[in-house]
Amino acid sequence: MWFLFIAGGVVFLPQGEAEGQSDAVVSLAPQEHRLYTVTQLIENGHSDTLIISWFVDDVAIRDTEESVRQISVTNYCEEHADNGVTCFTSRVAMARHESLHDSV
Repeated sequence: MWFLFIAGGVVFLPQGEAEGQSDAVVSLAPQEHRLYTVTQLIENGHSDTLIISWFVDDVAIRDTEESVRQISVTNYCEEHADNGVTCFTSRVAMARHESLHDSV
């Protein structure tokens, strides 16, 4: 019985409440489609705080019927740093990226 409960939690991950107020909205890397979703939650008043994990060269993509738009998550974080947005990246990911560029 416990196995089914745990397996169901892994396969069907809970996404949290889409209604109501939260202390913060957190978006984990990669940000390909997540950044636009969490910014909608912020714009709809779910929280004043947005926390974003990202990695070097991470790009957010918004694909609508009219167009496809890409933005650099690094640029987004820099532009919104004073507006309740906190961005962080793993030191391991940074070290891995630096070692790849150093070896080229």
